[in-house]
Amino acid sequence: MRKLVVILACGGLLAGAAACTSSSRLDELTWCEQVAEVECRWVYSCCNVGERLTLTGLNAHEESEPTCRAQLTAACLDEWAVPLASIAAGRLSFEAETADTCLDTMRTMASQCPTKREDVDECDHVVAGRVGVDGECAYDEECAGQARCRRLGAGASGRCYDKAGQDGLCESSLDCQDGLFCYQGTMPQYVCVAIPTVGPGDACNGVTLSCDQGYYCESDSDTCEPQKASAESCSAQSECQEGLVCEYTGRCGAGLGVGQTCSYSQLCAAGLYCDTTVDECTALKTSGATCYSSAECDPALYCDSNDRCSSRRAPGENCTSGNGSCQEYYACQPRGNCQARGDVGSECYTDDQCLERLECNPDSRICEMEPLKLPAGSFCLESSACESGKCSSNECIAFCTGEG
Repeated sequence: MRKLVVILACGGLLAGAAACTSSSRLDELTWCEQVAEVECRWVYSCCNVGERLTLTGLNAHEESEPTCRAQLTAACLDEWAVPLASIAAGRLSFEAETADTCLDTMRTMASQCPTKREDVDECDHVVAGRVGVDGECAYDEECAGQARCRRLGAGASGRCYDKAGQDGLCESSLDCQDGLFCYQGTMPQYVCVAIPTVGPGDACNGVTLSCDQGYYCESDSDTCEPQKASAESCSAQSECQEGLVCEYTGRCGAGLGVGQTCSYSQLCAAGLYCDTTVDECTALKTSGATCYSSAECDPALYCDSNDRCSSRRAPGENCTSGNGSCQEYYACQPRGNCQARGDVGSECYTDDQCLERLECNPDSRICEMEPLKLPAGSFCLESSACESGKCSSNECIAFCTGEG
């Protein structure tokens, strides 16, 4: 399950939870209070007044560490309500040992006052699903292991089912086990396959042949080339080394920092967005801060109807279509609540209401398979399956081959 609290540190993004105090008992009921206490202690130990005001969204008259704790506790409880209900129902368990490891790591990082913090894997797993295959579920995290929760119809309860392994049938990559993705290969059906990685100089296509870490697929030659260092020329983000962005100058760089002039958010460094009212890179906003669009808020938040950054809505909660108000992997469905994205045949109005690799048919208003076009050299049965629109001798061929 994804981390339950996100807050900004001075100059960068803090993602995850923080350490609990050694005198407090850590369980699902005390989690939010302990997170808020240590996160706010971090902010008030490491940040100056201006940074604190930006991070908390408080004004100078109400800004204080106790107010910070109260605000962050409330934001955490808002997001923690659904998991708490699942724990009480026996469909989730709180993993105290894993949470302790997460918090100990966060404590160590916090003591160093870093400008940004790396994700910690344990912080993604402070709860674990307890529902077995064919058991009733409300959302994916309630299912044990790699199983998923699938609803069979509008208003129906979900059932946990095993994710497919290599060559298993799928409708989206969420149906596949970790490390596999859903791809239409040599058959009409979509199947789960591993993305083979290739090394420097090898042929690639970014779909079925992906480059090893540290390399990118060069579009002109379709070969793997080393990612570029700072100041080297680029035309896409994938060409730059990790931690760099492809800047407006056409060169890889660290991205624009706080206060630097920008024209759109992709130019700003991680944890920042481009404030177009002043054309400057600014720290992403935390819960409760004033906003005009969800792009200004931390990724775990959205800009609500009161123009405040708020926690994304949990499955089953009311929502408004089009503003990104639902949690990751969920969408605001036609009946006005957050539900898992629709499978084939589900009612829809927009593509984001359908699972990955599905599209909303504008005429029938149902989710359908989105055709995946195959690159030149792929096995094919008909021309419509190929990017070029030409299938010859069961092989997709390029547009200009001289063939009739």
